Amino acid sequence: MRQAVTVVCSTINPSQDFPKGKNTLLSMHTNHASLAAINAAGRSQRLLSVSNERLATGYRINSGQDDAAGLQIATRLHAQNAGMKMAMRNTQNSISKLQTMDSVLEGLNRSMFRMQELATQAADASYTDADREAMQVEYDELGKQNERLVKEDLLYGENGLLTGKAANDFITRFQFGATAEESTQYQFETLYNNALDATRNTSGVNVPYQVVLPGNIIETRVTDTGAELLSSGGANAVMGRINTAINLVAQSRSELGALINRLDHTFNNLQTAVENGQASEGRFMDADFADETANATVQLMLLQSSTAMMRKSNVTPALVISLLQ
Repeated sequence: MRQAVTVVCSTINPSQDFPKGKNTLLSMHTNHASLAAINAAGRSQRLLSVSNERLATGYRINSGQDDAAGLQIATRLHAQNAGMKMAMRNTQNSISKLQTMDSVLEGLNRSMFRMQELATQAADASYTDADREAMQVEYDELGKQNERLVKEDLLYGENGLLTGKAANDFITRFQFGATAEESTQYQFETLYNNALDATRNTSGVNVPYQVVLPGNIIETRVTDTGAELLSSGGANAVMGRINTAINLVAQSRSELGALINRLDHTFNNLQTAVENGQASEGRFMDADFADETANATVQLMLLQSSTAMMRKSNVTPALVISLLQ
């Protein structure tokens, strides 16, 4: 009895077992798997270095190659922010200077109030000549104090607040921005009081915080050491001049107060602008630590994996030797 035997043969399709485009040769000279692992390790190493640098410095942009356009924008923002920060300091220094000037004028006002009282008192016919002589002594001393404040020490003296020489009216320039256009000039009216005919030439000077003070020939007539209170008529004349001086000083103090308020608002606006500017700069420059930490972890794992694959791929050429045994 004969039995039939059926033989089944299968055909192997090389294109299914070996991906196209890959070097599938068993070669001693070229190890494609090792080369691929080396390239992957190099790429992971570079990306890991970038993430480590960003985590170390805290900046996303550490050189121009990181983000050329972003670096240009961030640099421009940084320069603007630095200028506005200095402008904030300028504004604060200017406010302090104006407040000091206001305090000097306040002292002059208090002194002239007393001088007005003395002149009013001397105009009364009920006082004797001896009484008026005593009033004259006090009046003269107050006048000397006013002259010292105005001419020598605090206002127009060598080390005064308003020192300067120029041909124009007294002008104060306040720099409160990062550019030359971001400044303001304020002109103070001359204080006139015909009680003292003393003039001083004042010149411009640049103080460290950019409050530029060019001035003019300012008549500092706020005292009258030569005024006479020894008669009712003389006292009445002095009263008129003192009233004029008091009004002019009060007007100057009012202008100072308005300028101080303006600079105070300028400081607040600069503070807001610096806050927004630094936030904008940070969006370009600062690194996202959460994102960079995740990237560093991924690249470290890939580097370790590719290194392990390099070690394993180097075993493949050794198989060639086994064929020769």
